[in-house]
Amino acid sequence: MGNVIGSIFFVIYLRPNINAQDRQFTPCPGIVCSYLENFQRERRKVPATWNFFCLTILALNPSFVIWSVSGLENSLYVFLVIMVLWKTLEYGKNKNNTSKLIITIAILSAFCALTRPDGILYVAIFPLVIFIESLLTKNNIKDTLKPIFMHLGVFILIFGSYIVFRYFYFGDFFPNTYYAKGGGITLAPDEWFEKTGNLLNSAGLLKYIFISISSMFIYLGFTKNITRPLIILAVAIAISLIIFILLPADWMPEFRFATPFFPMFYLLMYITAELFYEKTDLNRSISSILLIVLFMLFLTDSSSSFLSRSINFAKSPTVPFTLVAELYGHRFNEYAVSLGIEDGSILLPDVGGTLYYSHLKVYDLAGLTDKVIAQSLGNNQVFYDYVFDTLKPVFIHTHGTWAYASNFDADPRFRQDYIAINEAIDKSIFAHTGESLYSGDYVRKDSVSDYDALLKIQASFNDQ
Repeated sequence: MGNVIGSIFFVIYLRPNINAQDRQFTPCPGIVCSYLENFQRERRKVPATWNFFCLTILALNPSFVIWSVSGLENSLYVFLVIMVLWKTLEYGKNKNNTSKLIITIAILSAFCALTRPDGILYVAIFPLVIFIESLLTKNNIKDTLKPIFMHLGVFILIFGSYIVFRYFYFGDFFPNTYYAKGGGITLAPDEWFEKTGNLLNSAGLLKYIFISISSMFIYLGFTKNITRPLIILAVAIAISLIIFILLPADWMPEFRFATPFFPMFYLLMYITAELFYEKTDLNRSISSILLIVLFMLFLTDSSSSFLSRSINFAKSPTVPFTLVAELYGHRFNEYAVSLGIEDGSILLPDVGGTLYYSHLKVYDLAGLTDKVIAQSLGNNQVFYDYVFDTLKPVFIHTHGTWAYASNFDADPRFRQDYIAINEAIDKSIFAHTGESLYSGDYVRKDSVSDYDALLKIQASFNDQ
């Protein structure tokens, strides 16, 4: 597992009486917004309406909204990151609870790492903030290192314990996703700049980020006053961008790996407005008008982008749950009933929606829940021996990328042991590679006792 905390959350939150299509991290976006508001509660020097404006802008970011309600770990992940920022801001305000706060921040940092593997980098927020503050204030080195070592010690204890457990229980230090998704990082600098530019420009952010950062540098140039919120935000934004640009390109759209960045941009806008209010000599009414104009400009960009991108995503969602459930859950259940197959099994790449509804034992062709497939897909002999000699699934389904990666026709056992319920040359594979490979639904020959029923199912597809 790469998402340990998310898995635990699912076990606790997703009770059997909840409809499968409603099983999402629904509380988390609201909680995220609450902590964003708390981040500046004690520092509020701008009208409360600006807080509302900034939250509106965040709510109109299609990437943030889409992945917050996707049912994936994004909203939980963002919530934990914002909690780290919030507790780091609290550190030092009360000298009586510093140890408690350090331990809390370390636990939250460990939870980030246990929610997403790349979340391990967020452990650096607290040490970097303390170190930078120490350089600016010229604190005693001992006073600087003590909280850092305590924080890292607690983090290593929690995260390291799970890594040790993972090795002894699963036999590996890395999760299946590391192997299945081709772990590693993007090393080409030209891709870094391209990915960053695409992200910042995705919702018209680039010009507003430029305005915010320029305002801050002007402010710092005149006042030379670098506050903790600025340091925290700078460190967090840097880490979130580093994670995004180093991760390999995501096959899902709308900047899924950049979800934590968007609330930080909201905070950047808020603090910029605060500096504007605090340091300009303009009349407060004039200042408010200027900020409202800026907000309206951004709102125009955001609302337009939100509508177009949300509509496009809704028309073609990424592996929609209901479609997977219908195609691979209900349909293969019907195959099994029609063919009189009991205690059957199926090998396919889209197991999420299938597992909720399938009466069959499900094997994961993508390798996310199967260690052998995760490490052998592409090593044909090992993979084929495992599928045809060990798993021996009653049903097999392939399509697109997975039909190409598995290429079952390369092993003679596939046609010897299986018969097609329906199949066709995969158009997506042919378009990208020019190769004529088949995708479709297949059933193991020795599991079929009623060939008349099989012929009827095959005929139903021929009639379509």
